[in-house]
Amino acid sequence: MVYLSMLNKQMVRATNGDTLKELLARSKYLLYKNEDDWTGNQSKRVAILFEMYPVLKTAYELTLSFRNLYKNFQDKSAGSI
Repeated sequence: MVYLSMLNKQMVRATNGDTLKELLARSKYLLYKNEDDWTGNQSKRVAILFEMYPVLKTAYELTLSFRNLYKNFQDKSAGSI
């Protein structure tokens, strides 16, 4: 799936109208949030971002799984090796 289109051969825009620079800047703090806290526009923006940068998607999923470890275990001894 291609989310980018060339406009005037100089400006690359995503399907939501953001330039690449805008997409990256506006998505910066979304990666700190849980998916449940995203708005509709933010979900679309992150879907485009993850399509363009699959490594970011992998890193985000690993971060969520790491957070869930601490969220699910209340006992400190459960996290020790």
